[in-house]
Amino acid sequence: MAFVRKTFAVEWGELIPLELAPTDALLKFQLRNRQRFAPYSPWRSEEFFTMRHWAAQKRKSSRDRKTELALRWVLLQDEIVLAQINMDQIFRGVFQSAVLGYALDESMEGRGVMTACLREVIHYAFETLNLHRISAHHVPENQRSEAVLARLGFEKEGFAKSYLRLNGAWRDHVLNSFINPKTIR
Repeated sequence: MAFVRKTFAVEWGELIPLELAPTDALLKFQLRNRQRFAPYSPWRSEEFFTMRHWAAQKRKSSRDRKTELALRWVLLQDEIVLAQINMDQIFRGVFQSAVLGYALDESMEGRGVMTACLREVIHYAFETLNLHRISAHHVPENQRSEAVLARLGFEKEGFAKSYLRLNGAWRDHVLNSFINPKTIR
């Protein structure tokens, strides 16, 4: 059974499945935040910043939801994308886990937006999907991300040298996870 297309209402708009978002709004979000996201993102070709790419991402998001590999949402307010949240690498069986990623429009930083959005997604992951663990990692200098994860209950579990290739360079990461309190025995 494929994951339901779950939406969440939050103070700043509605979290909707990425595949339901207007393609032009997805592209504008990336273009608006291109410089801000660059240090924390893989190197992006010019193709990434096209309507064609984001139309393909919507199709991929829909396929991944149906095959239960990943869930992706965007925060939409008046047809403007303000945030993106991805729950990727969803594993079932003995692992019951996912990896969380997120990006927030620079204009919305410092308002509690991402904390509120992630709280909804985590609740859904634990209560509805019955996941046991959610992992989220950040580069050591990203203090905003570190603070959001701490507020939500994530615990630091380690440090990975040269963990991901971001913006053309291998970057260290702080490894964090949140264990579902209902599944601990």
